[in-house]
Amino acid sequence: MATSIPQLSKSSPNDKKPRKGNWSRDETKLLLELYQENATVLKASFSSGITSRQKQTTWQNMASQLHEVFPANVRTVKECQKRWQTVQSAAKANLSRHNEAMRGTGGGPAAPPLDDIDEMVADILGKKNHGMDGIDDDEEVLRFIHDAVEVQPSTEAAEKTQEVTPADVIRDEPASVISTKESR
Repeated sequence: MATSIPQLSKSSPNDKKPRKGNWSRDETKLLLELYQENATVLKASFSSGITSRQKQTTWQNMASQLHEVFPANVRTVKECQKRWQTVQSAAKANLSRHNEAMRGTGGGPAAPPLDDIDEMVADILGKKNHGMDGIDDDEEVLRFIHDAVEVQPSTEAAEKTQEVTPADVIRDEPASVISTKESR
């Protein structure tokens, strides 16, 4: 009995789907802006008020708005969700490294500044979700710290730290009289 072996079809280069372009920074920023606008629905727990269908519809609307602005790359809902997860994960890692460097002792190179995408994700997630507790970087707090550290020396301290010249040393006076600095 002869059995026929099924022939595997060889795919030709024309059969392949063309690869989609990478997400541009502008596309990613728009996705984050749209996510932020719809965060109340997308981040909410499922309940009688928020259903899976509402979340899916919100993602579809976001994908449509992306397509309106960037018609060259049509993004599906799955691609938008995957991009959000990827950007969120990368931003959390960058924020964690940045915060760790900010808590460091100051040795070594300065921590690289966060880029605008990481800042947008931090705003969406809120401070508690990505471990940004500790030192505030609010301008008012930094200004307060700067003003508190910038202390002018008092006149009493200035009088105690007189400059010693070679003529003072030649006078054969005891060292304690020559140097009016307080003991170290």
